[in-house]
Amino acid sequence: MKLPQVPGRVMLREDGGEWYAMNLETGNLFKLNRSAFDILSFCQRGLTVDEAVAEMSAHHQSGLDKIRPDIIKTIARFKEYGLLVETAVVETAAEGTVEGK
Repeated sequence: MKLPQVPGRVMLREDGGEWYAMNLETGNLFKLNRSAFDILSFCQRGLTVDEAVAEMSAHHQSGLDKIRPDIIKTIARFKEYGLLVETAVVETAAEGTVEGK
């Protein structure tokens, strides 16, 4: 299953070891830890859940059984904040059939 996408209204930025996501429509700025930034980056790259879990596990000591639920929980929170949208919504908006949000 593909991860949700980072819509065009969201900007990701790394600045001197600090990580940020900004919703350009609302002006909300979120300071992120490295893991949260990585998850948004995985979404931006179009990875699947399994690919994201594998990449995260390569850099962290936690087991796959802990990483997967953490990624899913973080994604749900990012959706609430407007930082992610489902892939189908992005594709439909790109085709011009609905207004992008």
